[in-house]
Amino acid sequence: MTGRHDGIRLSVALVAVVALGSLGAGGCGTNGPTSADHSVYFEGNVFDGALGALLAKPMLTSIAIGYRDKTIKVAIGDDGRFTSQDPLPTWQDYMVTIVAAGYRPFVSHNPGFEVPASLAAMQSGLAEISTTQTFSFDAYLFPTSLMAPAVALSIATLDDTTGLPALGKASGKIRLRPQTQSGLQVGAGDGVTGAPRASRRVWANDNDLLTQTIIKTFTNGKVDFAMGELLYGVQYEVSIYDVNGYQPTVLSGAGGIVAGAVLSKTIQLVKVLRDPLRITANTATMCTPPSPTATTPGAQIVLTFSENIEAVGTTFAEDVDVGLSIVTTPPFNVCPLKLNADPTKQERGSSVAISGMTMTFAFNPSVGLTDGMGGVLCTAPTAITSVTYGNLGTIVLQPMGDPSRKRNLGQMLQELNPSAFSTSLVCPTRP
Repeated sequence: MTGRHDGIRLSVALVAVVALGSLGAGGCGTNGPTSADHSVYFEGNVFDGALGALLAKPMLTSIAIGYRDKTIKVAIGDDGRFTSQDPLPTWQDYMVTIVAAGYRPFVSHNPGFEVPASLAAMQSGLAEISTTQTFSFDAYLFPTSLMAPAVALSIATLDDTTGLPALGKASGKIRLRPQTQSGLQVGAGDGVTGAPRASRRVWANDNDLLTQTIIKTFTNGKVDFAMGELLYGVQYEVSIYDVNGYQPTVLSGAGGIVAGAVLSKTIQLVKVLRDPLRITANTATMCTPPSPTATTPGAQIVLTFSENIEAVGTTFAEDVDVGLSIVTTPPFNVCPLKLNADPTKQERGSSVAISGMTMTFAFNPSVGLTDGMGGVLCTAPTAITSVTYGNLGTIVLQPMGDPSRKRNLGQMLQELNPSAFSTSLVCPTRP
């Protein structure tokens, strides 16, 4: 039968700290008299954490209680009930270690005890009083035969083109860190509110939380954990990091996994945050329209971006040519721009060049102006007063090699000059 009691016993002598395990079971001898005035003793039982069954003496390899560099002698009865034979001084943090064949290692770190509450408020005389307290504690060991099934985790990145999850590509590291003892374990919380009853005390197995963290390197977006590699019923925090171009991801609490409750899970990563592509300079105010008789490109406007760029798609040059327009002197009855008939040629004389961080627009009148209409010669304009590069809202640019940050050129132009409300470039831009 298991006896449990908390008692306070006044004594004249001070005793040393407690150890587990009788001499016959490999326990240490007494540490001799202690210099402290207040002592603590322990008694209790060890249980199977899955069945709730009491572990008898033959099933217990050793029980040890220690503080600092001291070990406390512990006796184990035939029924498995243990009692400390040496005292633990008050205010001494202590550690309990239990070894039993077929069970996970048990290590519990615990804070020390105060003097009895009835004496703690005494302003005088406490130094002349010696006290002895006995506390009843239980410990629950989890069987190694109860193994969690294998778990397969898939790590998804993003497809830069579609924005949809992409599997089979991520490489990095994953860490699984225990956050709780096994949810199946008896004794973890058996009170009405889910906490241990106030009438009993339980040593927690800190070994499950402190020494069972698993770190793996993964490739091809997948990581496997073999049967028994995780602790059955334990809730794990999942951390994924060192994936190039993606933020570290930490799934904790309900977002993590419980070994035995999850066989597979896909985890979506989020890209690292970077400044959006933007225009940093525009030379339109310094642009000069070309002469109508010029044979080389003019009306040059250079846009400078925050980083090296590339165009999305291959139609951007033709899109600009379609949107090109000019204002001439005189405005009417002069040679107009050519018709845009061939999608592979820029008949209207526009050109667009991308180089590094710049995008350059230009217009060549000798290419773009007609020399007649319906067989009738036309009159060349005396001057070109402005050149407009329109249709820019159809052009999409992206940082070199980074489709995830592609942006519309028209939107970037509006950001550069919010008051203009225009997705065109005009040479020259007039105030």
